[in-house]
Amino acid sequence: MTHASATARGTWRWVNGALPIALVLLVWTGCGEAAVWPELEAPLVPELRNDGWNVGTPGSQGFDPTPMALLDHDLRTRRIGEVDALVIARNGVLVYEGYYESATGVDALHQLNSATKSVASMVVGVAVQQGLIEGYDVPIADLFPDYADLFSADPQKMDITLRHALTMTAGLEWNDEDVASRDRDDIRLLSEPDAMRYILERPVATEPGTEFHYSSACSMILTGLIPRVSGLDAGAFAEQHLFGPLGIQDFVWETTDDGTTTGFSGLYLQGRDLLKLGQLYLDEGSWNGQQIVPADWIEASFRPWVEPSRREYGVERYGFQWWMYDHSPTGNSERPYGILMASGYGGQKLFVIPDLDLVAVFYGCTTEGYECGISDSVPEAVLYQYILRALQ
Repeated sequence: MTHASATARGTWRWVNGALPIALVLLVWTGCGEAAVWPELEAPLVPELRNDGWNVGTPGSQGFDPTPMALLDHDLRTRRIGEVDALVIARNGVLVYEGYYESATGVDALHQLNSATKSVASMVVGVAVQQGLIEGYDVPIADLFPDYADLFSADPQKMDITLRHALTMTAGLEWNDEDVASRDRDDIRLLSEPDAMRYILERPVATEPGTEFHYSSACSMILTGLIPRVSGLDAGAFAEQHLFGPLGIQDFVWETTDDGTTTGFSGLYLQGRDLLKLGQLYLDEGSWNGQQIVPADWIEASFRPWVEPSRREYGVERYGFQWWMYDHSPTGNSERPYGILMASGYGGQKLFVIPDLDLVAVFYGCTTEGYECGISDSVPEAVLYQYILRALQ
């Protein structure tokens, strides 16, 4: 495990516009139920390693092999050039694994960007499992006693709870929306001598719990509280109590200059290991018989606490640092799949679909210049037009 001081991070954002039409059309070339499929080789079975994953073919877990072969072909030939890696598990079996760029591979660490936020939420869930935090309605003032002066100076901050931080409704004034600007709060706090003081001294802009505002400050509260309840920084705590039990040995989680683990970005994981985190939540917080995260914490994490104003691609609700939306593969809105998503800029995605016992990891663009084009939206299109269709 490595900690690194950071100077700049990728930040989650949405790409406006519709799903890429060309990508949608290349999948189904026929009309109705008739489709014209090229002759393609089946994807290779993922390598069996001593890492906790059982492996199998897509067909062994209910996938139609033909669209999965087409997906593999289109990714490897770079017909879909925005996806650099894709790993899929169903029913707890690793069924697909592909790496399409030299910077990716089974052993390569890949940046998660803002998908880190969902992992920060998991770390807090582990602390709840261990009895270090009573629950999500505890006031954050109780979790940061070393900043009592800030809370007493502004009594409205006493109303901010852990749930408000988890759901991006803490109400603290924060500016990190202009990704092209270097004068953003999420950039400035990286070099602050006291990162948590910088966050908690922000004035209250809206009443806590009333308004969604996507903010890296909320995610920093999550990692910032871990040293105060456990005595370990969030990266070391995760290494011992989350990553360790899952067999995740190699990762990087960056820190601010004062040593605070970054909750909003800065985590690097192998594709199989991020998939494990999704499988952990799919299995209600249990891994190999060990309860790592409370089942009721995961239920709360996937509860639609707020409805953000941004609704691209049907993302209408937000849980504990997780996005969620419905997708009806048959067009029947009465039978939608609930799709949970950890999302990072440049197409870094973790999808968890409990109704289908399905977990999928996408890794994409790695530029630091916020020039990833449609990479943010392509994973959703691939999920809809290939993976879910292969299960119909």
